[in-house]
Amino acid sequence: QAHLFDAFSQVDTSTTRRYGGSGLGLAICKRLVEALGGTIGVESLSGVGSRFWFEVPMTLGEPTALEEPEKLGMMKHSPQRVLLAEDVEVNRVLVTKMLHTQGYQVVAVETGEQALAAATDEDFDLILMDVNMPVMDGMEATRRIRTLPAPRGRVPILALTANVLPEDLLRYQAAGMTTTITKPIDWQRLFGAMAHYGQNGRTADAPHTGMSAVGQELREQLHRLDDGTGMGMRDIARLFIQDTQRRLSELGRMLETADADGVARLAHAVKGSAGNLGLRRLASLCGEIETAARAAELETVPGRLDDAEAEFAGICNVLAQLNTEPPPPCAS
Repeated sequence: QAHLFDAFSQVDTSTTRRYGGSGLGLAICKRLVEALGGTIGVESLSGVGSRFWFEVPMTLGEPTALEEPEKLGMMKHSPQRVLLAEDVEVNRVLVTKMLHTQGYQVVAVETGEQALAAATDEDFDLILMDVNMPVMDGMEATRRIRTLPAPRGRVPILALTANVLPEDLLRYQAAGMTTTITKPIDWQRLFGAMAHYGQNGRTADAPHTGMSAVGQELREQLHRLDDGTGMGMRDIARLFIQDTQRRLSELGRMLETADADGVARLAHAVKGSAGNLGLRRLASLCGEIETAARAAELETVPGRLDDAEAEFAGICNVLAQLNTEPPPPCAS
């Protein structure tokens, strides 16, 4: 029980192989509860069951009306058929209901094998694929779907996962996944990605004419650096990913030991490299971390670090996409 709330920890290592899951759920819960100033615990008896509990200080708020979906940027659209593959029942039900609110028609399955069978027999506009499922995981299911004849083998597949290290993102892309949605799910980002990849019957290998402004700017800056340094675009991207991942990981360790100088130094380094590539949001977030650390306000850093890591994960997605992009046209 002492390690139940540690990341990637499960009581029995065969659990992941048999039932799926990554052992991140309780670690995420612990972090969320502690961020709210609360405590979390477990009471368990072998063969009887377990009771998980948490306490957080709360104040009563004034009830407010929910925003309309359009106000959140989740525009209604013509109905599209979505295949959802998710082994955890509560997640499957929740995602299905949220998709229904946006007008999507959903077919929900719980294994990679079922996802492959459905994608083989039916037409879908989009597939939402959990990565870590029992028996056949999401990556293997995606590889097999990609062998199907068009259009079924070209449907956009969005990976759903909490594992978003740079090397993970590259593995998902290599398996044929179109992009990655990080768990816990940010609904606005999910619906935005679905609208982007599902519009006009977009297929997985269609040209990326809808690349984000960040992607376009990063692409052009990488090519400028390519011309100026003699390094290939992929080499520059790989170096940035490796260096930034190392520094953000080390920054997290420095934060755990309350090393304000170390946190400031590492945040400053990432801010500089991100700025050189035109990644203004990541540079800004790291600048905020640096400022907070120099002011000895480390209690404000964890939230900013989470935002920086999420931004970095999105950048890694863009960089993976750029690996298949042709160079921009030369200016006349």
